[in-house]
Amino acid sequence: MLLFLRSTSMQKHNINRSRHAAFLLHVHLVFVTKYRRKILGESHYAAFHQYAAEVCRDFGAELKESNGDVYHVHMLIEYPTNSAAFGTG
Repeated sequence: MLLFLRSTSMQKHNINRSRHAAFLLHVHLVFVTKYRRKILGESHYAAFHQYAAEVCRDFGAELKESNGDVYHVHMLIEYPTNSAAFGTG
């Protein structure tokens, strides 16, 4: 994985380092409307991005990117390894 990151311009990534490991952990989430109904618009994306960023901060994560279409929203989230997303607690 580090070779892939190196080939995609390492200066863009903050690789977390510990004594015996180096890691960069991202989660890609996609939320889809029921029956793929085309109901989302630009105002929805702005509100969703703001809300998702607050939730990520509460969990110690960072929302790197969010975008979508009329029936789905994508989120790219960067997590630390001690996050609750891994069920360590």
